[in-house]
Amino acid sequence: MDSAIETRENVQEKAYKEGKLDPTIAMGPTEHRTCRDPLCFLVFVLCWVASFIVAQYAFRNGDPNVLIPSAYSNFNTAPVGAIFYDDLKAAQPILIFVPIAAIILGFIFLCFLRNCAGCVLWSFIIIFLVGLVTFGFLCFDTLSNPDSTLDQFGILKSTSEATLKVLAFGSWTLAAIYILALFCLCNRIRLTVAILRCAAEFVREVPSALLAPLASVTIFGGYLIYWLSVSVYLSSIDEIKKNEQENSNHGLLKLFHLFHGFWNYHLIFGVTQFVIALMCCRWYFHNERKHELNNLLLKSYGTALFYQLGSIAFGSLILAALSTVKAVLAYFYRQLNSIEGNPVGRCMKYLYACILCFLDCFERMIQFLTRHSYTQMAMTGKSFCSSSKDAFYLVVRNTARFGLVHEFGKIFVGFGQFCITLVVTVLTYASVTKISQFQETVHFPLVPVALAAGVGYVIGTIFMTVYGMAADAIIQCYCIDEELNPNNRYAPVILRDFIEQHAGGHMLIKDAELSSNFK
Repeated sequence: MDSAIETRENVQEKAYKEGKLDPTIAMGPTEHRTCRDPLCFLVFVLCWVASFIVAQYAFRNGDPNVLIPSAYSNFNTAPVGAIFYDDLKAAQPILIFVPIAAIILGFIFLCFLRNCAGCVLWSFIIIFLVGLVTFGFLCFDTLSNPDSTLDQFGILKSTSEATLKVLAFGSWTLAAIYILALFCLCNRIRLTVAILRCAAEFVREVPSALLAPLASVTIFGGYLIYWLSVSVYLSSIDEIKKNEQENSNHGLLKLFHLFHGFWNYHLIFGVTQFVIALMCCRWYFHNERKHELNNLLLKSYGTALFYQLGSIAFGSLILAALSTVKAVLAYFYRQLNSIEGNPVGRCMKYLYACILCFLDCFERMIQFLTRHSYTQMAMTGKSFCSSSKDAFYLVVRNTARFGLVHEFGKIFVGFGQFCITLVVTVLTYASVTKISQFQETVHFPLVPVALAAGVGYVIGTIFMTVYGMAADAIIQCYCIDEELNPNNRYAPVILRDFIEQHAGGHMLIKDAELSSNFK
């Protein structure tokens, strides 16, 4: 036990010594930046040149018409399409207000989180605990009284006694561990609540941050049209020349085209993550430094494009490589699924499933680290590798804090998307079906309702994506402020209240040791 404790302390001490923060960011993001990772940016440009060459080859040799089966060549969808169009046109007065209603709901939901995030979070925690205890009670009640009416669906009645015992006592054991974990992490959960409230406050005070994901979706939508067009033409080449032997390199072309698509996807949304992180960092530290928040979006985009685009391309390259490997393995896995009765094939399927599971977990870890690396880049202006190192050690020093904020933040993001989409959908359905004007003109109410639901989901996703990214950036700003400044000098009002009521200082090493590391 002692050796385990010593190892843990050594890891923490190493995280402080080797991951020492740059003292120049004690007052916020650095203003002195240089162009970082230009070589990776050059590789990205060359990749685009190669993509244009592949596209030219595909457009010259491909024909999408050969991919359309002859059975569908005479299929006429005009009548159905005309009816759907008429329904959308008839519901236009309602659909015009759908985006406005979704935006209003987004701000209302953020105000709700600003004031009630703690109630919502603790409600989720208590509901989960009650669910564990209740499930154990149902299993035990079914075991002791087979004729019990509590299990209305009869699912547990068909379960063996041994399994019911394991489920009952296992649920109660998990509940006990869960309660113990709550006591141990109570203060960190309070910090998580303060961070989530602070993220809602950031979006409310800097609404221009909502334009960043909107711009990314627009840009990626345009690129997706180009990418899909090239994909169709590339696929048609093999169909045209299926009886010839001139298509030996088309598989490599498709693989490159797939990789290029993943790289651009991760780059576009990586720029968004960096921009929101930089805006959030400047907002966090702006009170003492008297920074103006005007044109914060344009300034952050300027920093991303002129100084850090190569670093963002580097991080996106790693994620694109992982996504490509996963896609290739998934393709081979589907091929193996077609093998029936072959023991070698079954073994390979299990092996591929394990590899895909490992890659999925590894990709999630890299995505988590990359997001926090972008925040470090926003603070320090360093290259991607240096920022990743600093972010890694900062996460190691504050594992529970980062983990709780990230996981509960994902729950809140999903909850917000669901609520905004649900309310918009219900309001649209009620308007279409209850107002006499639309009852007579709309033949298929689900058509405008589906469109409204899609719009509500997109707008809800934009709001909650910014909210989730802001929460991840704020917890990093809080930890930096805690380590480099006495009493979290720059903490916003919400975090200041938490510090005064609950925070007891950094728990890993003494403040004197920490401050001596930065002298």
